Amino acid sequence: MGGPQGDTTGLGPNAMGLGEADTRNVLDAAPVMLRAFDAAGCIVYCNDQWLDFTGPELHQPAGTGWRGAVHPEDATHWIDALDTHAPARRSFDVQYRLRRYDGVYRQVVERFVPRIVNGSFCGYIGVCTDETESRDLERTLVETLRSSRIGEDLYRALAETIPALVLTTSASGEVQFCNARLLEYCGTDINGLQGARWVDYIHPTDVREGRERWERQIRALAPFPSEYRIRRHDGTYRWHLTQMAPLRNPAGEMQAWIAVSVDVHDRREAEQKIRDVAIQLQRANASKDEFLGLVSHELRTPITTIYGNAQVLRRMAGQLDQVAVGQAMDDIEQEAIRLQQLVDNMFVLARIEAGTGFDTEPVLLGRLVARVLQAHRIRHPAREIDVDDHAGAVPVRGEPLYVEQTLRNLLSNAEKYSPQHKSLQVVIDRSDRHVAVRVLDRGIGIAADEIARVFDSFYRTPRASGFAPGAGIGLAVARRLVEAQGGEIWIQPREGGGTEAGFTLPLEAEEDA
Repeated sequence: MGGPQGDTTGLGPNAMGLGEADTRNVLDAAPVMLRAFDAAGCIVYCNDQWLDFTGPELHQPAGTGWRGAVHPEDATHWIDALDTHAPARRSFDVQYRLRRYDGVYRQVVERFVPRIVNGSFCGYIGVCTDETESRDLERTLVETLRSSRIGEDLYRALAETIPALVLTTSASGEVQFCNARLLEYCGTDINGLQGARWVDYIHPTDVREGRERWERQIRALAPFPSEYRIRRHDGTYRWHLTQMAPLRNPAGEMQAWIAVSVDVHDRREAEQKIRDVAIQLQRANASKDEFLGLVSHELRTPITTIYGNAQVLRRMAGQLDQVAVGQAMDDIEQEAIRLQQLVDNMFVLARIEAGTGFDTEPVLLGRLVARVLQAHRIRHPAREIDVDDHAGAVPVRGEPLYVEQTLRNLLSNAEKYSPQHKSLQVVIDRSDRHVAVRVLDRGIGIAADEIARVFDSFYRTPRASGFAPGAGIGLAVARRLVEAQGGEIWIQPREGGGTEAGFTLPLEAEEDA
């Protein structure tokens, strides 16, 4: 497996079920060399592509020892680029020569993207690609045009043979030549590129963002690389690495420009996928930290209450009246139930995220709802709950324990966020395909712009956070349980105030007679 052992990159397991081993497999399979640096510029991780390229001598690349593989003439350039851009925490590219395992130096381009974890700069992720072939291609064509010993016919034959798009223009930008591969790619003839119309085949965004830099480099009359999207004949834009080089006559006067474009779209997509994985992993780390903070608080509160009341009963049981003893016992019971529900939710969330499935069976939803409501009334005897069952004794497809857990979570939310004197309502309806259970309250309600996030793990609305404690996983667990059983779940504001939270489960299919 690539790089130093252990999670030294700061890219922890994905919160959506992508573990560390899976993550490393993704990175090792990427068709680019990938590294992670700390804030001091030392390598803390590299993938197998990097190790295969550099060879066994650099199979322990941690720290700065890897710089010995950089061409001596380019080492200062690489360090200067890092020192220039790192303080601003921005992305940048560096071109340099890197020694391959066989001792041959290859021309590479490395893209550096900042690693931001919990808002702090932790270093860079480097995505490195070998661009030697495209550079050699440009150099060959330029030398061909400059050589008086090679005729125009040979140049054209070479330009038609190479696997690239070739374009030459006059010093003023008028097209003089383009190979058949370019015309076929664009779906036009050379007349369709005249009058600088060849610029129309470049993505408008890339033209707008690159025009100033291109004009500055053209005025300098020096070779330069650029990456932009070129429109194909079917309307699809694909990324190309284009090498631009000036052509001069023997007197040194500017005659033309030559552009050689190599398709790098697949490489760009691979880089984007790697960046997406890195962002997901950074978010996973942030979610993990938030989860640990929330859960530690949510676990500590009931444990403290249980322990405190147990100590009071142990030391002062003989001095307390029956009311005080009963209150202490009630507190212990309620906090124990709360603790059990939190642990159950955490267990289910971990099981579903790990991809562990479960079996379903016919369930009489009305009976199950009645059992959950009876237990809820025992825990909350002051709460009035009205039940309207319009479904009757019709079976649905589900897993009884998980259906109960879903309903408990919805009832728990309604209980926490509703005034004590307001009653709850549970409605059971049937359609041709499913049975729906709705829990309605007259509590604090939910804003329309918060609905999209309430089922996310660890998310709590600002109003909910200020009204009652919670870890923000009850609704996330409910959604995953319902969807795993083939149902749907929702939450929405209730007309007149409060919230409606509900879910459906599919009807049990009738067997053919």
